Amino acid sequence: FKKHFNTMSKPTKSDKKSDKKNDMQDVFGKLQPYLEKLIDLYNVASPYIDIAASYAQKGYKQIEPYYNKYWKAEYIQVFIGFVLLFFGGTFAMTIACYMAVQLSGWKTMVESWNVLKRNYKEGMEAFQKDPDAKKFFDADGDGRISASEIGTAGKMLISGSAEQKKAVLLNLRCVFVAIDPQEVMNGIGGIWATAIAVIATLRSSFAKDIALGVSIGEIASKQIGIYIKPYLVKQFDDDMKKWADFLIDSICRFFGISLALILVRVVSAFHSAVKGGQMIAAFVFKFLYNPQNNPTSQEINIETTTVFMAVQYGLAALGFWVQLSSGFAVNSIVLRIILLPFSIFEVILTWLAAY
Repeated sequence: FKKHFNTMSKPTKSDKKSDKKNDMQDVFGKLQPYLEKLIDLYNVASPYIDIAASYAQKGYKQIEPYYNKYWKAEYIQVFIGFVLLFFGGTFAMTIACYMAVQLSGWKTMVESWNVLKRNYKEGMEAFQKDPDAKKFFDADGDGRISASEIGTAGKMLISGSAEQKKAVLLNLRCVFVAIDPQEVMNGIGGIWATAIAVIATLRSSFAKDIALGVSIGEIASKQIGIYIKPYLVKQFDDDMKKWADFLIDSICRFFGISLALILVRVVSAFHSAVKGGQMIAAFVFKFLYNPQNNPTSQEINIETTTVFMAVQYGLAALGFWVQLSSGFAVNSIVLRIILLPFSIFEVILTWLAAY
């Protein structure tokens, strides 16, 4: 009887698999309403996505000849250097994120992105070679799968009937066969790990700045409170005098935190100006010492020369002065439009660092 009882009480492998399957179903059941909302939002935006994609394709076809003829990868270095030089204090969080990625996770991020891009390319090639899959997703038969048709297929996969879900998965089988799930998982994991490390760095730096500001506020509160508290106590009624210390502490801490954040922004602006000046000076001297532009030039380490350092720190001084004089603001409407992605990224990073 004892042996029989022990045998009956132990869960079998099939029971464990059933439990895991039920857990996955519970998780999907909880996520399904949110996935359906995302699909609905995508379906609402899909007509505008198609229009934007159409205009983007037409615009690229017009500028493609000039792009292939004149564009060089070094221009990205010039643009980043320009942003660092004149707007490093304005986009302090973005610059800090860029530096953190460069120092810690840039190689991992590039490798992970290349892995994902390669698997995406292989999956799309397999999809293009499957006429049945293309016919299934191309509902209007125009030979092009639009954003709205992708949204319709997504709706069927998430909230459709069992037959509809099965049909979508069967027509995506060619993609599943072409891509390597382990590589995709590793690629996503590499990018995710880098993002988490960068956010942790930003949060620790932000917390350090806040703690520094609070410390400055506490010191000021103890010293200034000696002179201000007697005056405040006279202004309050007897039952409200207990709020005098709280008011002094709060105001001093607020100004201490504000001062700490301003000083951090100033330091970031100076560092970014020096880095931006270095990047722009490197591009200028590389252009001047290019054998095609200057046949008599000799190959030397230009960054160690006095002329290079003079140009670098001259540009840095100019950029730092422009940032301080503008109050770390972007006053030009044209520049605001050009730098809009940086502004959006700065808001997102500030929110992630603070919350």
